[in-house]
Formats: sequence, structure tokens, C-alpha cells
Amino acid sequence: MLYKVLSEIMLCKTFVKMRKNLRLLGEAWKCVIARLLAVTEPDG
Repeated sequence: MLYKVLSEIMLCKTFVKMRKNLRLLGEAWKCVIARLLAVTEPDG
């Protein structure tokens, strides 16, 4: 599970870096938080 969380965080960070837009940093954090909540929910 940890690998999945880290990969999602890297995707969000890469998105911000590619766009080079500081305003998207807030969106990236929303993405990270949403992904963390999604992967920590019990399966089934």
C-alpha cells in the first residue's frame, strides 16, 4: 500500500512541476489528500 501512496504523491508532484504553476500546488495537495483517503479505506 505504501508504494501506491508514494506513486500517487509523485504523480501529483510531477503534475505541478510540469505545469510550473504555483496556483496548482493547492490542487496537488488536494490530489494527494484525496488519494491518501482513497487508498486507506478498507477494501470490500
